[in-house]
Amino acid sequence: MDIEWIVEGLKKPGKTQAGIAKAMRRSPSMVTAMLKGKRELKARDIAVIARYLEVDPPSAPPIDPRPQIRTAMIIGDVAGGVWTEPGVEFEPIPTTVVIDERWGASDVFLLRVRGSSINRQAKDGDLVLCLNKYAAPRDIRSGDWVIVERKTSDGRMETTVKRVQGDMKRGFFLVPDSDDPQFQAPILIGKTDGEVVEVRAFVLEFIKRGTTF
Repeated sequence: MDIEWIVEGLKKPGKTQAGIAKAMRRSPSMVTAMLKGKRELKARDIAVIARYLEVDPPSAPPIDPRPQIRTAMIIGDVAGGVWTEPGVEFEPIPTTVVIDERWGASDVFLLRVRGSSINRQAKDGDLVLCLNKYAAPRDIRSGDWVIVERKTSDGRMETTVKRVQGDMKRGFFLVPDSDDPQFQAPILIGKTDGEVVEVRAFVLEFIKRGTTF
C-alpha cells in the first residue's frame, strides 16, 4: 500500500515516527522498516496512524466482491435500551446467507434485532449481517452502520445497532434511526460518565423478514 500519505503527515508540526510507534504500541524500528517498505502496512494499522497524524485514512483499492452462499451463525440479539448482566449466554443458530468471499468464516456473524431502537431501518426480528471490526479494511466513517457495546462500571452491557456520525477531528458519535421517543439521544464513542462505548463490528447488510404467519 502507498505510504506517501504517512510521509506527508509526518511533515505536520509535532508529528514524528516515535509518535506513530507509541500510537501503534510498536517499536520505532518497526515504523522505520514500514516507511522503508520492508514491512507491510496492515489494514488495522491504517486507522491508528491516520488518527495520530490527524488525516483521513486512504481509501482501500476497489475489490470486485464475489458473493457466495455460506453459513453464518446468529450469535445473539441487539436491543437498544436493554441491559444484560455478565455471563448471559446465547445458543448460536446456523443460518444460510449470501456472504462476500473476502470475509473469512470467523469474521462474519448474524445478530437479531429486538425492539424499536432502529425501527425505521430494521424491525423487531430482522437480522443484521456483521463483519468483525478487526477484519474490516478500514476504520469507521460517518454514515456507517455499526454494532456497539455499551458497558457500565458495574459490568452491565447493552448491545445495539447505531449509525456513525462525525469525523476524526471532532470525534464520532452514534445516532439511532427510530420514531420511538426513548431512542433519540446520540451516544458518544469512548468513555463518558462511567460508561465505555465501543464499536465491535460493521453492519454489512440488513436482512428483513417477509410474510410471517
